[in-house]
Amino acid sequence: MPKFQTVPFGLRMPDEIKEWAKRRAKEEDRSMNSMIVRILKERMEQESEAA
Repeated sequence: MPKFQTVPFGLRMPDEIKEWAKRRAKEEDRSMNSMIVRILKERMEQESEAA
């Protein structure tokens, strides 16, 4: 059994951001979800370091 369960999260975003995310994920050979999670995690860590 996994340590935690991930609950689906619907995210509305402008079309231009969605298209950018699709392109970026494809370039990095990732899913859009994993790419967005990675970017958010990096930002969270940056903010933690700055505090």
